[in-house]
Amino acid sequence: MIHLPTVLETMKKLDADGNAPLFDLEVGSSDEKRKTAGNILRFVQVRISNLKAKVSGSKPSEQHLKKLDRSKSRDPRHRLHGTLNLEDPRTGEINTVHVRLITRFNGQKVIY
Repeated sequence: MIHLPTVLETMKKLDADGNAPLFDLEVGSSDEKRKTAGNILRFVQVRISNLKAKVSGSKPSEQHLKKLDRSKSRDPRHRLHGTLNLEDPRTGEINTVHVRLITRFNGQKVIY
């Protein structure tokens, strides 16, 4: 078992070269508008998207840039909503997850 604050620290910790770490994550799904919940989403070898773009010096993916262009008019307020953007480095796909819905991190059960 691993505590949620430790999970968040580990996700944001950079290696010696300044690269964001890759990790596996399981998250419960929930959509209040559609009244659906309960599915487990699995993310394999992903990283926090904004850390990669800011720190590693590599160019963000084309899909990431398109998403940034759309969001110029509004701030996503990740801190307020308790969300993170995860990027799959192989495909460039970005997914937003709620921190409190994380159930497993690198195979370990997450506790609060």
